Amino acid sequence: ETPKKRTYNRSDANRLSRIEPSKVITQPDEAIDLLCKMGSLKSIGAAMILEGISDGNSRTLRQIATSCVNSMAYRGTVSPDSQCFMGFCKDGEGHYRTLNQGPNVPRSAAYHASPMYTAVRDGAQLLKEWGLIELKEIIEFGSKDKELDENSKQLRRVVYAVSPTAMGQKVAHAWGDINDFISRRWSTRIRERNSYAA
Repeated sequence: ETPKKRTYNRSDANRLSRIEPSKVITQPDEAIDLLCKMGSLKSIGAAMILEGISDGNSRTLRQIATSCVNSMAYRGTVSPDSQCFMGFCKDGEGHYRTLNQGPNVPRSAAYHASPMYTAVRDGAQLLKEWGLIELKEIIEFGSKDKELDENSKQLRRVVYAVSPTAMGQKVAHAWGDINDFISRRWSTRIRERNSYAA
């Protein structure tokens, strides 16, 4: 019996884990040069991901984004009105955390609608196409926030755990000023004065 052909599923098109490498990077400098020449959010996201997993450990895109935002805020290397802070708010201890859509948070102000989310998602897609990262789907239940109503506890979502390939780690280690690159790029992206701030 022949196995049934897989039918095209619209959601598959958006599945980062299904992306097949389409470009071979043979030298770390090649990837760094290409990213430095791009002016898009995906190049910043790609740099953030490489920096965030340079130790070889696996992290989710949200963990990488949150860690990077807090690191830039702590070092003071980014303008306070940079778009990198959109989709985040400070908690009681002064740490930035992601904003989830809710009664007091419009969708447009939530993390999933932010430039930072776009940056890490598009950056992950690019790095996967270049064979610099591995992606693993993890199903998470509930929300990351402590006070959950019953509906929030039922939430089920796919998150991506990212880890570097051998070449991905080489690129991260060869990029000496990767943090400066990330900070400089975010500093040039300023949000509108009237945008929502939590």
